[in-house]
Amino acid sequence: MKTALGRGQSANPDHSRPAFPYTPPVSDPLLPMGDLRECPSCALEFEDDGQKACPYCGYEFPRQRTSVKAVAVVLILIMLWFALQGLF
Repeated sequence: MKTALGRGQSANPDHSRPAFPYTPPVSDPLLPMGDLRECPSCALEFEDDGQKACPYCGYEFPRQRTSVKAVAVVLILIMLWFALQGLF
């Protein structure tokens, strides 16, 4: 009689090789974000250690200029200024 496989049990009875040829790393939702990064080109996850390109396919991640961040901060401060003026 066949039984259902439980978690951690292999479908391959001789355990000589895994049941599937490739198992991608699974990110734990309880871990802080930023430990794993997914490449938009090949969809493989790898450890995010500040690399500028994917180690598997070589996709170069776009860089965000500091001027874009500065403009965003200034706009947020302006919106907060007007919001606080409206309260008083």
